[in-house]
Amino acid sequence: MPLDVAVDTCVLGDLVDARLPKEKERERGPLKRMLKLHLNGVIAIRLVLSGTFIEVANAPEHIRNQMEEIAGDVVKRPWPTPVFSKSEDQDEFERKKKCVLEVIGKKYADDVGNLMLARYSGVAHYVTTDYDFYNCFNERRETIKDKCTFDALVVTPSEFMDMFDAGKV
Repeated sequence: MPLDVAVDTCVLGDLVDARLPKEKERERGPLKRMLKLHLNGVIAIRLVLSGTFIEVANAPEHIRNQMEEIAGDVVKRPWPTPVFSKSEDQDEFERKKKCVLEVIGKKYADDVGNLMLARYSGVAHYVTTDYDFYNCFNERRETIKDKCTFDALVVTPSEFMDMFDAGKV
């Protein structure tokens, strides 16, 4: 059974963006390795149902074609949204989301929502190239664990591949 991995919406766009900053360019190789592992059934990359599909649908045709050519079925396979069995579960999810946003700021509402949906779906790894969110979350991770009783691994594609190569995923 493949290892489930949630990928932030910005990551796939980085594959085809011709004007990437240098720090993001170095993530293309590890991301391409992740896609190869996905195609070989070793990992299952999914996008949390979000603006990604809108972004892809509204992109110019040549960008859409490039993304589909490089990423294959990933751009068409959303992560299933968790179904809460009881209203208390939904309430707990909303409480934790509100708490995390209080700790890191409402600026990251979409990122936090995507991350929490992935975690509540049982995904341990959330891969992003949004360094602003990555830094903000990871700098406050201990506070989030203690105050909000929520934890997640937010990593870059290169960090994920380093962990994968070391057998730590």
